[in-house]
Amino acid sequence: MVITEAENSFQREEPGFWRHGLGVGDIVELYHSSTVSSGDDFDLYSKRRRNFKRIYSRDEYKESSRKLFRTVFDFDNWAEHRATTRYLRHISGIFDSRLVRGLSTPLVSVAMLATVVAIGHELLHYKVLVIPEGLKDVLFLNSALPMSLTSSILGLLLVFRTNSSYSRWLDARKNWGLLTNRSRDIVRQGLTWLPQSNDESTSRMYAGMLCRWVVAFSYCLKCHLRENEDAVEKLRQLEILHENELDALSRVRHKPMYAIQVLSMLVRRLSEMNMRSDMILQSMDSNITQLEDICGSCERILRTPIPLSYTRHTSRFMIIWLSLLPFALWESCGWGMIPLSVAISLLTLGVEEIGVIIEEPFSVLPLERICATIASDIKEIRAHGSQALDESSDIIPVSTLFE
Repeated sequence: MVITEAENSFQREEPGFWRHGLGVGDIVELYHSSTVSSGDDFDLYSKRRRNFKRIYSRDEYKESSRKLFRTVFDFDNWAEHRATTRYLRHISGIFDSRLVRGLSTPLVSVAMLATVVAIGHELLHYKVLVIPEGLKDVLFLNSALPMSLTSSILGLLLVFRTNSSYSRWLDARKNWGLLTNRSRDIVRQGLTWLPQSNDESTSRMYAGMLCRWVVAFSYCLKCHLRENEDAVEKLRQLEILHENELDALSRVRHKPMYAIQVLSMLVRRLSEMNMRSDMILQSMDSNITQLEDICGSCERILRTPIPLSYTRHTSRFMIIWLSLLPFALWESCGWGMIPLSVAISLLTLGVEEIGVIIEEPFSVLPLERICATIASDIKEIRAHGSQALDESSDIIPVSTLFE
């Protein structure tokens, strides 16, 4: 369904639902299959329905805590990660775990259900509650056989869920690692082979523009992949682009592609300045093409979840399985089945929850640190690249390399 101009204005009013900025002409699947009228006749009922689903389908605690998963390790972190004391540390911090707190609602539900089952069995045992034998066998399952028969199916669903989610997370991290390498390479090539113009200020202008827009692309892509992040404001805050460049950037919808286009135009301008090697120009253009591929790959991961049938069926399977668990455990565990049911639910739901957390990787990956690394490396390449060569060369003057 094509978004009309009227719907696009509604997009600007409610960025929470139109996540990541779908614009005019984008193809989206709405929550309902009815035809949306165009222009001023935009369906008010569908708008209210979307608002309702938006409010009641978001867990604000989970959404706000996703930024806390953005970890970057150094040597001390790795040493702590490998330490044998990690077992005690992880167990002692279980009640402070964001994962456990996020699962508090289903865990409390399982505990309440297990308590009801235990009370029901006690009432039957002391004949306070009388139920016909046939109905008793239906309401109170006293065999663990059904759980044993279906546990392998649940295991397969969870393995598929976590493996698929981790694959998406790994692809996203590889994309941003490649972005870091390509950004460094473009700047290295540009600064190394930039034509030495008679007007030195012209060369400095193009060098500065190349460095600025390579850094700007990474921040534009980060904000493009995150909810409620403004690339223009971020770049203005960090003073990366000039004000006229920010004004131009603010007028486009797809900001990463605009940055790529600016870089492409810069390469074309370098060719017009008689850049010394056509091969270098081709290599720089190839690197820019890889930036575009990275952007497309990240958008693919963001826009396309794991097939929803798997997610829904896994959730339904787990809830039914865990709801029947207290009935199966009572015969062998008695009142101990209450904490046991909660513990098993935590372990089972936790595996699925991890898969859900990393399925959309861009809000849990430390993209801020990656962008800051790119900016820092490019600044250092531009400021100190030739200086280091001057200090290490006592035979051939570095100036001869540019002749």
